[in-house]
Amino acid sequence: MRVAFIVDRFPAVSQTFIFDQVTGLLDLGVEIEVFARYGGSDQAADPDLEDHPIARSVSYFGAPHGYTRRLVTGLKIAARLAVTRPGALLGVLDVSRWGKKAVSLEQLYLVDGFTRGGSLNFDIVHAHFGPSGNVALNLRELLALQHQFAQVFAFNYLTSAFFTYYQLHVYLLTVI
Repeated sequence: MRVAFIVDRFPAVSQTFIFDQVTGLLDLGVEIEVFARYGGSDQAADPDLEDHPIARSVSYFGAPHGYTRRLVTGLKIAARLAVTRPGALLGVLDVSRWGKKAVSLEQLYLVDGFTRGGSLNFDIVHAHFGPSGNVALNLRELLALQHQFAQVFAFNYLTSAFFTYYQLHVYLLTVI
């Protein structure tokens, strides 16, 4: 079985349960790929997290800071996608569909991070928390993915300041 984990940050000291899930599935023989927007947290690093081979093989999909750098690197990514996934390239640049996410090239970097390894042959795409679920749904649309989709919510996350600020609409796409 092959599983894609989509998370906001990995490895994160404050979310060791995700690390435990990943390593537990690896121990059971499940093939895992982790996709994250950001690297490990700024908190004191846990050597078990930082030194584990899975922590060094995460695919990151966050765009670089600074629009010029983002644009120059984005042109290289666009050239690759024009050959390998032309439909996805057209999709990520669709301003009428994605608005600011297209203009900022956020969707371009998202697709690049998820497709960089080549194979998208996953049995399950597993997303932790609402925002990562939205990322997974964006990928499903942009890449025409047909995978099973699993979404995990945490009660403390639903009551957090993030949820209070962004309200329910953060989660609406993940339940469709």
